Amino acid sequence: MISPRVEYGRANLAANMITLMRSIGMDAFQIPLTPYLSTTQINQLNTLAVDDLAAHPEVESQREIDRILAVVEPAFTSDSRRIHFASNPLEVMLNVRTWNEQILQAEHRQLWGKRTISYFVFDPVSGLFAPSKFCAYVLIGTRLDSTSAGMSIPLYTSLDETEKSFDGHRAHTHLTRHLTMQMCSGDDAGDIAPRFERWLAANKDNISVHSRGPTFILPPTWFRKGGKQK
Repeated sequence: MISPRVEYGRANLAANMITLMRSIGMDAFQIPLTPYLSTTQINQLNTLAVDDLAAHPEVESQREIDRILAVVEPAFTSDSRRIHFASNPLEVMLNVRTWNEQILQAEHRQLWGKRTISYFVFDPVSGLFAPSKFCAYVLIGTRLDSTSAGMSIPLYTSLDETEKSFDGHRAHTHLTRHLTMQMCSGDDAGDIAPRFERWLAANKDNISVHSRGPTFILPPTWFRKGGKQK
């Protein structure tokens, strides 16, 4: 578990190491620790004695336990494949980029078809968006497949047709509750809205937006600012 106090580059380096560990068959996860606290708050907690820390109201122990269990236990299993929720914001952002790369390929566009989406994850670094359900899940290798990957369009479409547990509500609830990603829409979206319109125009053959309009899910402030949070 890594808190927002850890420098952004180091946190992402550790998250990439998780991918390597999974590729050799290890069940490894990097999970945010107290992502709802600022760097200043964490520095203050680091000065406390263990007994005082355990009783401190800013540390929500049950919330941390819930986050661990949400990630390390499979969200569901399908045909011997273990599908987990993404364990950290970097995994989510990698899924954003995967969707945008794969949708450029004809065979993947055909598999995806055109889908109506309500919730979109936004990657402020690349300026890309992707359906939140696609972004919230990752494939963890099994004995039959020791490799590790995030989500892919072929995997998504196969799960969407067969697995009731592959659920959009569960997806955006995980992103906002356990990874403390931030949800916004309408006037609160600011300059995200015109960026989304440009992205949507480029993907109009594969994405339509629900009649109630898009809702955006953003990485936590400390992640967007490269770990520099007061």
